Amino acid sequence: METWQFLAHGIVQGVGFRWSVQLLAQKLGLPGTVRNNPDGTVTIVLQGEPETLRKFKEELPSASQFAKISRLDVKVLPKMEKMHSFHVLY
Repeated sequence: METWQFLAHGIVQGVGFRWSVQLLAQKLGLPGTVRNNPDGTVTIVLQGEPETLRKFKEELPSASQFAKISRLDVKVLPKMEKMHSFHVLY
């Protein structure tokens, strides 16, 4: 089990992107969070097996027909508390 943080840049706010992220994460059985940032980016934190997290990363660009990800930064977060569900944060 790993915890990954994704930082999505581009047209990712005001286009339903967080809800698309939630649907994709739930489809893949990944608990975590998604939130808008003041700088226009979106932060996604997910927990799961590395192969499932890689699948999420692969499918994310096509999860929303309106969002356009120009860059996606990914890092592994060490020693995170276990997450049990997915939440959209405000």
